[in-house]
Formats: sequence, C-alpha cells, structure tokens
Amino acid sequence: MMMMNPMDASMNLYNNYSLVFPLLETTTVTASETLHHPAPPYSSLIPDSFATLKTITAMKSDVSTTNVSVSRKRSIDSVDYRLPYNKNRATDFSFLGEHLFIQIHQQQLEIDNLVSQHMEKVRMELEEKRKRQVRMLMESIELRVMKRLKSKEEDIETIEKLNIALEEKVNSLCIENQIWRDLAQTNEANANALRSNLMQALTNVKESAGEDGGATVGAAANDAESCCGSNDENEVWRMIAGGAHDKEEERSERMCRKCGKEESCVVILPCRHLCLCTVCVSTLQICPICNSFKNATLHVNLI
Repeated sequence: MMMMNPMDASMNLYNNYSLVFPLLETTTVTASETLHHPAPPYSSLIPDSFATLKTITAMKSDVSTTNVSVSRKRSIDSVDYRLPYNKNRATDFSFLGEHLFIQIHQQQLEIDNLVSQHMEKVRMELEEKRKRQVRMLMESIELRVMKRLKSKEEDIETIEKLNIALEEKVNSLCIENQIWRDLAQTNEANANALRSNLMQALTNVKESAGEDGGATVGAAANDAESCCGSNDENEVWRMIAGGAHDKEEERSERMCRKCGKEESCVVILPCRHLCLCTVCVSTLQICPICNSFKNATLHVNLI
C-alpha cells in the first residue's frame, strides 16, 4: 500500500475543492439566472428541470472521474470531501423545487384566468343569443298581433258601415210606414164617405118604394118630388140620372187602370195612387196614372 505525503494530501484536498467549487458556482449561477429569467408564460418547466438535472449529473460524473484519476486509493477522503457538495446540491434541488412550484402555481392561475375569461365570453355570447332570440320572438308576436288588430279594425269598419246602412233602411221603413198609415187613413175616410153615401141612397130608394109597391123609378120620382116640392118630372129624372151617372163614374174610377175588369185594391208607392188590381200589379213597374217608378206596393181591403 502506497502512502501519500502531506504535500500530496494537500494537493489532493485543494484539487477536490477546486473541482467542487466551480460546480457550486456554476449551479448557483444557473439557479440565479433561472430566478431572474423565469420561464415564459404558457410553457412547461419540466424540460428546463430535466436539463438542469442533466447538467448537474454530468458535472458530478466529471468530478468523480477526476477524483479517480488523481487517487483511487483514497476513496474515503474523497467521500468526505464531497459531503459539502452533496449538501449544496440538496439546497439547489430544494430551491429548484420551490421555483418550479411557484411557476406551476403561476401557470395554474393564468390557466384559471383564461378559463374564466373564456367562460365569461361564452356566457356573454349565450346571453346575447338569448336576447336576440327573445327579440325575434317578440317581433314575431308583435307582427301577428298587429295583423290581427288590423283585421279586427277592418271588421269593425265593415260593421259600422252595415249599421249605417241598417239605420238608413230603418229610417226609410219608418217613412214608408208613415206613408202607409196616412194612405190607410185616407182610404178609410173615403170608404166611410162611400158607405154613408150608399146608405143614404138605399134609404131614399126604400122610402120611394113604399107608395106603389116596387116601381123603383116612379117611387124615386115621387120621392124626389115630395122632397124637393117640385112637379117638374124632367128635373126629377135628371136628378135620378145624375145620381146613377155619378155612381157609375165612381165605380169606373175604382176599376183597375190596366185591365178594367177587377176593382183596384193596390196602392202604388211613392205616388200613392190606388189604380191596380192584384193581378196587374206584378206586371207593371210604373204607375199608370203619373208614370212614376214603383218602389213598393200596398194592398188595401175595401169593405
């Protein structure tokens, strides 16, 4: 076994420290650079950590090779001298772990921020889409309501026009009813006058027939002579003939102006002429007396 002198041991010691210190310095500089120059956002720190570990491992292998080349028989001393290096390496790894945790936490915060921003953007888009759909629905409902209101307004206008037409029809019917009432009263007065004249003539005939037992002409002449106090037979016959002529003329006036066979029983409106029978009224559109157009007719029953 070969022994080393104190000078060789000192050189070996210095060589070991000279090999260790640059490694620590290099490692410290690398950590400082990593601290002052953090990884860019949205990038993974795992490759950088692996690169750092590879660098440290390579340096360690170089140190081991150097130590072996200097002295392979003083392994215990070499192990003893590497203890400060191992402590520094553990400190470096602890620092790198804290730095890595800070970077991961920062990236997690950035990811959460991005997710929240994206969620807010999606929420705003959904809200805008919902508002747009609600607006479209309201416009559609408003359009339908406007169409229905317009249709109802048109129906109301039509009903108002119909009411106006019905009111005019009612007014015309009221006027026509008043005309018919006046005509009925006039016809009733004429009928009463004719009835009284007929009763008077029958009374005169009965009084004159009481003297000679049924000679109508002589009785009428005697009755006329006794009533008038005149013996002029010509005057008596003239009165009888005039009465008969008046009755015949009145009867002819009451006959239909178209056929002349039936009695007139229909009044033409609006001229109010009693001049047609029930058969001829459907064949004429104008009054045969005044030639005015026929609007309506009124049937009259004369007793």
